[in-house]
Amino acid sequence: MLLGLLGALGMLLSNCAAMPGPPLANQLKPDHAPTPFSAQEIREGCPSGHRVVHRIEQVGQDPRIQVTLFVDASADQVGFEVTVTDPDGNSLGNPLRASAKWADLQAHASFPTAVTTIADEPCQTGAGAFDCWKYTVTQDDGTEQRFWFAKQLPGPPVLFETYKAGERIYRMEMIEQSQALPKD
Repeated sequence: MLLGLLGALGMLLSNCAAMPGPPLANQLKPDHAPTPFSAQEIREGCPSGHRVVHRIEQVGQDPRIQVTLFVDASADQVGFEVTVTDPDGNSLGNPLRASAKWADLQAHASFPTAVTTIADEPCQTGAGAFDCWKYTVTQDDGTEQRFWFAKQLPGPPVLFETYKAGERIYRMEMIEQSQALPKD
């Protein structure tokens, strides 16, 4: 009997070890799934000079390109300069400048466990092929949000889509990213 219990325990532990998802240490609230990255991982992955380019497609609107440049990073927070253009590079307004605490950026990916599934899933974008955690979050009205976070790229998702009544209404795909150059 003891051998049977030990075998069952071993199977349970091996199944837990194989479960997809980020570390439980990234869980911000008891009733929320763990976030893909800790605030520290995001800070290390998005230093001043880090640049991310997304192509955005939204129902009823022309496609646009959003360039986010991380600036003025400190231990507690980071600044952003966001520029939006059409696909040909023509400006669609004045650049936006904002800042956020690293912990707030982590909290953006904190979702209630009851409406969230996390799976390991590869993802191909214009910026390359990535091994990702795919978060699927289903709202009360049936709207489904899908986030692909590249495991080796702490920061924003490499792909984000929103579906309503089974139809995709929004897509944000990373098409380019560059790390900051080390300071001499």
